[in-house]
Amino acid sequence: MKTYLTFLSRNRLFTAVNVLGLSVSLMFVLLIGDMVVRELTVGHDIEDRDEIYVLTNNISTVGHVIMGDMLMNRYPEIKSWSALYGTQSLRTIVDDKKLDVETYVVKPDFFSFMGMELVEGSAEHALIDSRSIVLTESGAHRLFGAENPMGQRITIEYEGDVFQNMRDTALTYTVSGIARDFDNSLFKDGVEAFLPFEAMEMVYRPLSEKYAHKGACCTDILARFHEGTDPDANSAGMTKFFSDERFLYFDVSWQKMWADMMKDIGSGDTASMSDIESVGVHWLPLSEVYFSGIESHTMRQSSVTNVKILTVFGAAGLIILLMAVFNYVSMSMAQTANRAKEMATRRLLGTQRRAVFWRMIGEALMLTTAAFLLAYLLALAAEPFAMNLLQTRLDIAGDLSPAMIGIYALFLVVVALLSGSLPATVLSAYDPIDVVRGTFRRRTKTVYLRTLYIVQSGMTVALLACSLYSGEVLRRILDTPLGYTYGNILQYDVTDIDRARLFRTQAEQLPFVKRVGFAKSVPVDGVGSNSFNVKDVHGNDMNLSTENISMDTAAAAMFGFHIRHDRHVEFGGDVRPDHICYFSRSVFDTLGLDAEITDVIESIGGEYNYVVNGEFDDVICGSVLHEQRPEILFINDYDTPHMEFWFYLRKVLVETIDGNLREQKAALDSLFYEVTAHEPFVSTWYADEMNAYYEDIFRIRKIVTIFTAVALLITLLGLTAMSLYFIAQRKRDMAIRKVFGSDARRELLRLMRFAMTSLAVGLLIAVPLMWVGIRQIDHIVEYDMPFPWWVAVAAFAIVAAVSLLSVWLISRHAVRENPVENLKTE
Repeated sequence: MKTYLTFLSRNRLFTAVNVLGLSVSLMFVLLIGDMVVRELTVGHDIEDRDEIYVLTNNISTVGHVIMGDMLMNRYPEIKSWSALYGTQSLRTIVDDKKLDVETYVVKPDFFSFMGMELVEGSAEHALIDSRSIVLTESGAHRLFGAENPMGQRITIEYEGDVFQNMRDTALTYTVSGIARDFDNSLFKDGVEAFLPFEAMEMVYRPLSEKYAHKGACCTDILARFHEGTDPDANSAGMTKFFSDERFLYFDVSWQKMWADMMKDIGSGDTASMSDIESVGVHWLPLSEVYFSGIESHTMRQSSVTNVKILTVFGAAGLIILLMAVFNYVSMSMAQTANRAKEMATRRLLGTQRRAVFWRMIGEALMLTTAAFLLAYLLALAAEPFAMNLLQTRLDIAGDLSPAMIGIYALFLVVVALLSGSLPATVLSAYDPIDVVRGTFRRRTKTVYLRTLYIVQSGMTVALLACSLYSGEVLRRILDTPLGYTYGNILQYDVTDIDRARLFRTQAEQLPFVKRVGFAKSVPVDGVGSNSFNVKDVHGNDMNLSTENISMDTAAAAMFGFHIRHDRHVEFGGDVRPDHICYFSRSVFDTLGLDAEITDVIESIGGEYNYVVNGEFDDVICGSVLHEQRPEILFINDYDTPHMEFWFYLRKVLVETIDGNLREQKAALDSLFYEVTAHEPFVSTWYADEMNAYYEDIFRIRKIVTIFTAVALLITLLGLTAMSLYFIAQRKRDMAIRKVFGSDARRELLRLMRFAMTSLAVGLLIAVPLMWVGIRQIDHIVEYDMPFPWWVAVAAFAIVAAVSLLSVWLISRHAVRENPVENLKTE
């Protein structure tokens, strides 16, 4: 390998380009590979995952804690059971510091049932006491810092609920154990605490044992069965038992009734009728939960969107890797003249053709290994960025194991074979006598290089087209008229009207604050649907499903709703404030009513009789990708006594002037923190919440853009290699043509025409790849729009411009050479 190292040191550009190209592509392979491995091994931290089953009704996990003992007493094949609910964000107090903690509520034997060892404390007894609490390592550090948490006390504030007949309550718990943080587990990464199931009386009373309601669900019932038992063998009997006991989510007739009711109000979140027909007990193995189509309310599951994004990421990464391999082949082929004498000498000294071939493969493996080591370091550096981009956790270093090292080694061998086979075949096939005579250059053909460049250029055009298309989709979505406008609006979640008023008073004194408003719902929320039966203009019964927007006059002014025919109706007498509203244009169009003469819209039966306060132009609620319904707008005054009874306060909105938004938010957050007595809170800019709807599109665009930039670079390098090689092969021909009257300009045009022809042929590859890529983007975005024809044209034009510029820069010196220099050896 000494001669190869000498060759690399003398051809530093060749070395740098190939190592860098392979390293960047292998970096993406490492990141994608780690994500795939982690996806396929979610839940492997639970050793007995194949022996634990989750109770489902074939649609979702809809258990109730009281089911556990009922099943144990009736079905002897069940060996043991446990229960899990969550996660629930609970307000904790430690040393007067208030923090919201993500919490699971579990049966006391949960840790021993799952086979989990605690870092501190006993898995069997940690939650025996109803006032005990187990923290995760991150939860303990967040609440207590470096202090030992064992035996410490934590106060949890439970918020009252008038519908559950619950008052605000504060209970104190003692830390009895520390659990390891979950990593790549079925249980959510952010969980920080576990409470015994007795706490369910305060968290959500209908799911507790004491106040059990058989229509409540969302607790996961976990069970182990005796060896040799088929968990679903008695599925029909269990289904009938639960139905007879009036557990509603196992009652097909009740499910159908509920689905019909949801259909009437226009809800798209209910199960399909075919799903309802399949309702019945099904014990889902814990090992299948992550990829199952059966919804789990407590555990992590693979997102369809993430799978699609991973597909895009993986496909783009594979293309980049292939392009890097092609690039290595191209540049190796371009350097064959420099290696030919060395290999010819070896052949003349007795080295067999096969030995020359494997020597070249070994050299490719050495270069690939060096590139892989650099790629590993690059992947570690890029890991945080990739985690943010893919919205998943990666741990390339932590996931390294003997098995992974073996996979990496095998992968390197495959890449080396792909990279080195063609150059090795060509070099080992040369007749050493041709090399010695100097006829080697003239007998070599460019078909390999041209083919590789055609493939590279086709892939690059396709990637660039997908990048431009995703950007155009995003632009059209963001430019879609919403029916309202908004500026710098900061949102705070709040329910205490007195604190909200105090905050408003103090915030309005800040110089950058334009106005402060209160709201129950705003358009970005997607708001809440309402449905009632009315008669249209012809007297026909019609179900009207609407979205309800509710806010005060200050908040309404922030959004600039276009209101027509404002009648300024005031409530009083028999007119309730929540029955005075503005209807969107589509409501009147749907019912065939005239907004100017319609005073009241009455429901059949009189459940909802709305006084028409006016008409406003339709707005987009939530995302433009969501199905839209007609809207009802309530504009009220929260300063009127008891108005919050009719319009439950959920948000305080602060509109600010243009300026340093970060500083404005910091000042308002500080004020809100003081006003709310240091309660934890969340504040978000309205624009950020709107953009969150399109996060997947932003991610897709960023992924494709990154890969496109890398693809352009690799294509440029590949074109450079092909141009250098092609020029080296054509110098004699150019010299002869120049002797017979040709000039530098004609020769340059000939070379550029050759590159342009290759690009045109590359369209045969680009068009189908482009079609597949754009269809994948459409499946993720689900936004209907005509295909922008300019995308394909622009992609080809950009790649062509870059390619022709490269050829021009490389070729202009060669075409100006004195023809005598290339003919004097003849």
